[in-house]
Amino acid sequence: MDPQIFQRSLKYKALNEEKEKYRTNLDAIFRSVRDAIITVDKESVVLALNDAAISLCGYSFDDIGKPFGSLPEICNGQCERILIEAIETGKPVEVDRIEYKIDKRDTRVISIRTYPLIDLQGLLSGSVMVLRDDTHVVNLERALTEHRCFQRIIGKSQPMQKVYSLIKALANVQTTVLITGESGTGKELVAEALHLAGERSHKPLVKVNCSALSENLLESELFGHVKGAFTGAIRDNMGRFHKADSGTIFLDEIGDISAIIQLKLLRVIEEREFERVGSSTTIGVDVRLIAATNNNLKEKVRLGELREDLYYRLKVVEICLPPLRERPEDIPLLVEHFRSGFNLKFNKTIEAISADVMASQQKDPCTPVLTQEADILNIREALGKTDWNKAKAARLLGIDRVTLYRKIARYSITKESAL
Repeated sequence: MDPQIFQRSLKYKALNEEKEKYRTNLDAIFRSVRDAIITVDKESVVLALNDAAISLCGYSFDDIGKPFGSLPEICNGQCERILIEAIETGKPVEVDRIEYKIDKRDTRVISIRTYPLIDLQGLLSGSVMVLRDDTHVVNLERALTEHRCFQRIIGKSQPMQKVYSLIKALANVQTTVLITGESGTGKELVAEALHLAGERSHKPLVKVNCSALSENLLESELFGHVKGAFTGAIRDNMGRFHKADSGTIFLDEIGDISAIIQLKLLRVIEEREFERVGSSTTIGVDVRLIAATNNNLKEKVRLGELREDLYYRLKVVEICLPPLRERPEDIPLLVEHFRSGFNLKFNKTIEAISADVMASQQKDPCTPVLTQEADILNIREALGKTDWNKAKAARLLGIDRVTLYRKIARYSITKESAL
């Protein structure tokens, strides 16, 4: 064979292979996009559609080659009118918030964007239509306009309205969020709301209470370990970050982690990768991090107990939850919420709370903040009354067991010191 012909054949083959690779990559991207994408020619005949169009619109790949107007209508013909306008004008057309019903009960809300397709000669060859499902955003807005609750968070007060607005604003912003507030203010509920209101809602939400585990156990829980990494590691273990891949991880009591965990957490935030305990293999993850604490992290930085660089990585955006004493107008809503819940749970028919009880919640909503000495004394008395049964003592104090453990450690309370 002539060498020149041979060289041209090789170049032609390489060019075709490169074009096929490019086409395959584009096809993979086209099929993986979560928005529905439909392309048509100048006569509105369907040229291509992706998996999201099949899921959202109820189309099938058999519809390729058919006139768009012959496909099942999902929005009372509005999609076809928008598409025709885009083809006739050769300009983009955008329409927001079109409602349609999949069946008699399920109403969806979509936004439509159309863009002209231009061929190599610069002539209009058709149009591409992108449909985004905005149902969850609309539901979120409706929930917020009710001013009474959002997800499982109860409250209509002005402080809670600010919290709801922040949740709405941050739901689809994949930044780290720090939730602060006293114990019992609902930090975990806010983390759930941020996850469920965002585009990761269909992915895992993994929760970790950082103060409930020792340093070694927490490292293994967060990052996983390989078999033989330490005594008792009889098999490989997938860490919480790995389990939360493509979803959200919620780290509660973030102020209690050790210096080593702080360093490893900083790396995950900055580089989105980590190694399991006992392994040198790097694992990449795409995780949204939400952290919570009832500690003053800035004070911990000042005392050298928390890395300053980690502090600023965690506090990209802060949601500060107000205690109930600062929003007494929410008490009736909470009372009603728990009344309904308890009726259902215990099969009761409590119809209302007496006026006297409701009046006494409104008299003095402010609870005095205990001094450290008084807090220590109360804890010692509760432990003494329960013979150091920490679960019973926590119930007696009206706090959860984790909070009691943390206070015992913070105040260095021991059974011997209480004698």
